[in-house]
Amino acid sequence: MRFLLSLCLLLNFAACSHKKMCADKSSCAKTESCSKTVKPALAYDGHCPMGLTNKAKVKGDHQYKLEYKGKHYVFSSTEARDSFMSKIDDHIKKADAQWESLEAVDRIK
Repeated sequence: MRFLLSLCLLLNFAACSHKKMCADKSSCAKTESCSKTVKPALAYDGHCPMGLTNKAKVKGDHQYKLEYKGKHYVFSSTEARDSFMSKIDDHIKKADAQWESLEAVDRIK
């Protein structure tokens, strides 16, 4: 009986440790379970940054994605992604400012 209890505790501990490693990705082996459970956070909650620079809240599509300085962006089209990349730092500043103002409005509601 003690053996079964010890085994159950050990298996539970191992499962929890693996989930923690996958969450911080620092010591997680590249396994199928990790790639399915840990997804990168999307900038602007998955909205197109170029839409934001034009003061529009347009959902991005994962088909048109870009990683830049550790952030993941999704765009509404290839044209939006290419335009964003032409002056990426300027566009990020504009999109950040617009996103902050939209979030402020959402908090008031």
